[in-house]
Amino acid sequence: MVGKSWVRKGYSKEWINQRLKSIEVRKELTDGWQLRGMKEGNEFAIR
Repeated sequence: MVGKSWVRKGYSKEWINQRLKSIEVRKELTDGWQLRGMKEGNEFAIR
């Protein structure tokens, strides 16, 4: 299960759920960038 270490560190279920959602949103964003021809590295930096 993803997040087991966060549970052991004392993070709340709400924090863990928000963190997992943030990771998924970031993945969708970077996947979209890759489809449009951007490459990882400086082009993936959010400024």
